[in-house]
Amino acid sequence: MAMTMNHGRYAYDTLVSRSRAMQNLMDKVRKCANSTSSVFVTGETGTGKSLVARVIHYNSPRKSQPFVVINCAALTPDQVDYVFYGDDFYNRPGKFEEAAGGTVFLEEVGQLTPIAQYKLLQILEEGCFERRPGGRRIATDFRLISSSSDLPENLEKTNFQRDLFFRLSSLPICVPSLQERLEDVPYLANLFLTEFCEREKIPKPVIPFHYMELLTKVEWHGNAQQMRNHIESVMVLSDGVFDPEVIHAQFQVERVGDPASFLKGLYDKIFRGEPVHIDSVLGEIEYALVKKSLEVTNGNQSRAARIVGLNEQKIRRVMTKHGLKLKRQRGKS
Repeated sequence: MAMTMNHGRYAYDTLVSRSRAMQNLMDKVRKCANSTSSVFVTGETGTGKSLVARVIHYNSPRKSQPFVVINCAALTPDQVDYVFYGDDFYNRPGKFEEAAGGTVFLEEVGQLTPIAQYKLLQILEEGCFERRPGGRRIATDFRLISSSSDLPENLEKTNFQRDLFFRLSSLPICVPSLQERLEDVPYLANLFLTEFCEREKIPKPVIPFHYMELLTKVEWHGNAQQMRNHIESVMVLSDGVFDPEVIHAQFQVERVGDPASFLKGLYDKIFRGEPVHIDSVLGEIEYALVKKSLEVTNGNQSRAARIVGLNEQKIRRVMTKHGLKLKRQRGKS
């Protein structure tokens, strides 16, 4: 990320926090932002650990100073000295010098090699380093934030130095998974859709009701990042609108065809003791009946509305809700 001023971009409200789990997280983030202690951010892949680190920095007393990222997973043993310390021959500063007065963010710190762990611990203990043995000692002045997807749970199974881990994790923060904050799904979906439409410079469509239902029922193993990618994929494949067929192809589920067969399938599920979500079922039946009435009337919304007992305003609302866009065909009554 850029090391320029990003205060507004990473304000506290950047983290969608309608759920209790995220509100608890925000309380910790605010307290960490006002502290100088090292922060250790954990959480599943795609939960937003990097975003949490940036929000902490850009709301801290160091917010006007650099925010420097080191991807520990990408460091080879030969790169450690150059990245950490810089180049003494060419007098090029390393990441720790670049971060003077600011924050260093160590992504996936558990991936550091044992040598890199030792050197990092040495820097933290001494508060300075040498670019080469016997060279000029350079003082360090940065706040440290680290992240990992699995280090705390697997600490006993790894060779990660315990002394270093305890130094890094003065203030531990765990970012909840999307499964733990389902109340936030509608807000996140609208946020990701807005960002996509602004980037692509296209009108923002309304998210259909049935699509939002599906979003809340999926187990997002890649969490918010996976859901963001999914919404963008649906938008691209739907040419900027939410095409029901594209949506259901992406989720690999079928919409209701024949309501009678659909209901029989539900009865069979109930007899087998399998769960049936009534809200979802009612939505699918509503979709099927309105879709069929529009097909029978060749897209005539007035006639279709009378068939299903709605007025034109309500049937248009149902069509928007389910992403139905049937056009009248010429030459048919």
